[in-house]
This record gives sequence, structure tokens and C-alpha cells, in this order.
Amino acid sequence: MTETPNIAQHKQTQQSSLFENQSRFIANTVVDGIYKQDLDELDARCSHTSLELQPWWAVDLEAVYSIHTVVVFGRTDCCVERLSNFSIDAIRPCNNHSGWFDNSLTTRCSYQDEATIYAEHRCHLDTIGRYVRIQIHKLTEEYLTLCEVEVHGTIVNVSDDTKSTAATCDESTNTISSSFTRQEEGSVIIPPQNNTRCFCSCEQKQQTNVITHLDVYANEITPLDILVTRIKQELTIDKKNTSEYKRSKTSQRDTRLSSICIGVIGSGIIAVPVISIITCDIMNWFAQWN
Repeated sequence: MTETPNIAQHKQTQQSSLFENQSRFIANTVVDGIYKQDLDELDARCSHTSLELQPWWAVDLEAVYSIHTVVVFGRTDCCVERLSNFSIDAIRPCNNHSGWFDNSLTTRCSYQDEATIYAEHRCHLDTIGRYVRIQIHKLTEEYLTLCEVEVHGTIVNVSDDTKSTAATCDESTNTISSSFTRQEEGSVIIPPQNNTRCFCSCEQKQQTNVITHLDVYANEITPLDILVTRIKQELTIDKKNTSEYKRSKTSQRDTRLSSICIGVIGSGIIAVPVISIITCDIMNWFAQWN
């Protein structure tokens, strides 16, 4: 377990939907500090979305952090397979945008394919954001249930001449710069933002940011890779189920000795009376002509 404090506890949260509008399943139960994972217990409280495509849960850290570790606690009483194929993203708003995800820079911390009830994910060094989002990536509708989430990291110090929590915008190139330097105390300083024309550039950066990190994490499986693989698997027909394969198997010659002997004997049994009849007919024909 990481030594840095849990910066997600008692912070504002959101989720994509609420299961049956039940208060015990609201989003903020995930950061209440209660680690009960068995929903059969009367006082257990976990977040729970409705059945939908790519459900998500998110927390507002209320400041920009360099995120080191995200710890996820899932449900233990049933449905363990639901918490699988999920991503953990850090989201940094661009240009003081007030929305949670709109016009933001998204960095992939981690992705997990296998089902789990507990997972501790360590993020790469440049995972910086104000919001942390956990999202399911599957081809079918699914529930997302989380019982507790911890986020550990160090705060990012933004220069005094701006209150922006966004990445730096370069006026000359109209592009986003996410460079930063680490100080001895471990904090991160982002240079001030002095331009507000970078909405498009930030969105473009968001689309390419995850791909950039794949160079560092070559063994990381992305949701798109998994979706493509599953589609290929569903479209692939087993050779043994094809009619051509079945015909070749049923029409193959039986080379067993017993089968050959039975075939010879059977042919002989059929041939003897046939030859006898033909011989008799030939003899009768000659007798009539003589």
C-alpha cells in the first residue's frame, strides 16, 4: 500500500447512472472510508450503475495532482466478473473549463482485463489530473459496482499568476504543453497559461495521449485492442464445424485391418451367388443354341 494520503476520500463524485435510484448505490459511497465489500450486509454501501454500455464512475480531487497509485475495491458477495475490462484515467481540464470531462486532457493510468475484487494500479510518472475516472469497456451492456476507491498522489503547484488547473498553452503554435519539473519535495510545477485558444489542440492531444504512453508500457492492453480481438474471435469459424471438413472426415477411407477383412468377405459373399447365376445363364444359353 502506498504511503501518500488518500486524496479521494470525501471528495465530490459522479457516476454514469444510478441502479434503481437506491441511495445506498450513489457515487459518493466509494470515497466514504468504509471498506465493506459484501452488499448482503445491511449497512454495506457501494456505488452501482444501471445496466448500460461503458458505465463509469469518477471523483473530483478538487485540485490537480500527480497521481501515483489508484486502489480499487470491488464487490465480493457476487458478480465478481463485472469488474473487468476497465480503465483508470486521469483527466485534466483545459482552459479553466468547468466541466468534468469536456475539453480535457486525458491520461491513461492503467487498464485491467481480468476480473478482480481488489486491484492496486501504479500510474506512470506523467499521470496528472484533477479527475480520476474508472470505466468499463465491453461489447455488451454491463453494471459497474465499486465499494471503495483510493487515489494517492502529490499536489501540482500552479504558478501564482494564474488560477488555471490546465496544461500550458503555447500562443505561437496554439498547442498544449504538458512539460513539468519535479522539485526536491516531490511537487510538480506547471508553467502559467497565458492563452485561451487551445480548445481544439487540447482535444487533439487527448486523442493521442494514450497512444504515446503505449511506448512506455508496451505490454499494456488497450480497450480498442480487446474489442478488435473479441470481434475477430466471434467472426472466426472453427474449421471442424465447416461442411468441407465434415465431408472430408466422413468420406475418408477406413484403413483398419478388420474393416478391410470384413469388406473382402462381404464382397466375396455377394460375388459367389452372382457369378453362379451368370454361369448358369451362360450354360443355358449355349444349351439352347446347340
